[in-house]
Amino acid sequence: LHTVIGCGEEHNEAAWAARLPGALHFLLPLVDEPNLLAMEAYPPAIRSMTAQPDGFHISFSSLGGFAYQIEASGDGQLATWPLQAPITSETRPWGEITAVIHPLSLNLDQAGLRILAE
Repeated sequence: LHTVIGCGEEHNEAAWAARLPGALHFLLPLVDEPNLLAMEAYPPAIRSMTAQPDGFHISFSSLGGFAYQIEASGDGQLATWPLQAPITSETRPWGEITAVIHPLSLNLDQAGLRILAE
């Protein structure tokens, strides 16, 4: 519980304008622990994948507080999932992350991709 008492302050727009930023910061902190309910409702999803000279650029949705990694199975059997892109953390409340997978490590004709959040 957090209480702020403005002694001698009036109940008007100027007084509330002075108190509102602190109240919003307390009620809606930007730095918070990962939201597991949001992750359940909005798991990471691939939004786009384009071939570029330096590799495949894969963009996916992300939520704040989670670290992400991309794994791929290139054997067509989906039996092994080696790490393709390093773990990336989202620092904003939500966003989109783009990772690069090198073309020699992945055959897209037989590959499966998955994005893991920790």
